[in-house]
Amino acid sequence: DQKDRNSRSSMQTLTRNCPEEGSNLHFAKNMSEQRSLEGLKILLAEDTPVLQRVASIMLEKVGARVIAVGDGLQAVNALKCSIYAEGCCPESPSKEGRTSQTQSLPQNFPPFDLILMDCQMPKMDGYEATKEIRRLESGFGTHIPIVALTAHAMLSDEAKCLEVGMDAYLTKPIDYKLMVSTILSL
Repeated sequence: DQKDRNSRSSMQTLTRNCPEEGSNLHFAKNMSEQRSLEGLKILLAEDTPVLQRVASIMLEKVGARVIAVGDGLQAVNALKCSIYAEGCCPESPSKEGRTSQTQSLPQNFPPFDLILMDCQMPKMDGYEATKEIRRLESGFGTHIPIVALTAHAMLSDEAKCLEVGMDAYLTKPIDYKLMVSTILSL
């Protein structure tokens, strides 16, 4: 049906730079040869479920632990949970009234090492979420690197990301080798 075809087309577009299934082992081996993300705790704030899943899988293949959320407000709440070691994150209802698939943080989940932040999300966009995260961090004297994920590729878009407190900038569709090397550089 048309919805299935559109979904498959979206998956192909979003994963343009993602290796084929058969080459995942080769990809992971190449990434681990560069340097692994072993042990890094990454918060992924992305409202597109397909991209959220693909990015999570690729990051986990190179050793990262990933918690994915669907909007900026959930990202701020997940960070609060990790900072205050509450061991939980409130789930929010979706448009259809169902509880979202936001993962709650495991008990005693240590603070995040890095945040991958989509810029355009519902409830709270990545720009506002970054400002709020920077405000929260100032009370603790910490700085968690935030990497922008955006479909906007103009220099002014990159400048806006850096201006609100993001540390790096990646455009979609995501080039996974560039994403890993960017993470390693921070």
